[in-house]
Amino acid sequence: MISISIYCIYRIGQQLRKDQAHVLKPDFKTRFLTRGDAIKRLTRHHVFTKPAPPAYEPTEDECRQCKI
Repeated sequence: MISISIYCIYRIGQQLRKDQAHVLKPDFKTRFLTRGDAIKRLTRHHVFTKPAPPAYEPTEDECRQCKI
């Protein structure tokens, strides 16, 4: 059971590295062969360029509720 989860983590990391490599060196000369090819290639770029969500900052009311 543990070996399966380690294998899954390894595969996820491997796919992330592969996606990152395609984003850093995109193949912009080759036309999209199919709709699936376009989705795969563009989704990789979208995932790595999406901005991080803003950090959570509590409101004044939430801060007052935490104080005793």
